[in-house]
Amino acid sequence: FTKQGEAYAIPIMPTYNENNIKVTAVKETVNGFAQVVDSTCSLSADGRLYLAGGTNGNVLMLSKSENPLYFPQRSTVEVGGAEPITALSIQNKKIIALKNSECYFVTLRKGDRLNEISLIPDNDTLFKTDDTLHSELISKTVGCEFKNTVCKVGDKTVWLGQDCEIYALNDIGFDGVRRLSNSLKPTVNYEYMDAFAVYSGSYYILTS
Repeated sequence: FTKQGEAYAIPIMPTYNENNIKVTAVKETVNGFAQVVDSTCSLSADGRLYLAGGTNGNVLMLSKSENPLYFPQRSTVEVGGAEPITALSIQNKKIIALKNSECYFVTLRKGDRLNEISLIPDNDTLFKTDDTLHSELISKTVGCEFKNTVCKVGDKTVWLGQDCEIYALNDIGFDGVRRLSNSLKPTVNYEYMDAFAVYSGSYYILTS
């Protein structure tokens, strides 16, 4: 349903049930199903579910936690080029989207109110437009291939980079990534694809 071209949710009415609207059929879009269900990673934050995926894996989609089956078309953003998003984190109320060799932050703009007073008798629901997302580049050379190594250490996001060096997101903004170690390849012998990290007692612990 739309109102002047914008999304317009229709709630279930607690009274006057004869006016409730039921959807009994849907029309499938050719190849549209894959764009929704193919996912590389996800994150839950601030009552919202963020899902990375789509045909190329580079689209970030948003859904409200109370209705996780509905991903509004306007609540999506393509993050960078066609390279898929490999991991998600949150820092300073912004979503951090990591790719194999790039890092982005995504800003959420909450939807505006459509009404100030009740539009339906005996229902004081306030309707809002869809949330929107906007992505910006942090680093075009540093990314994360191993999504299970992404971990919050205090208020910073730390991960194992594609070059097997450990990085931290020091600042939200371009070139805000800081290297914490040299390459681990000469000193550690295990499969990095199986690596994961935990934060314990002020330490970033990497294991496999």
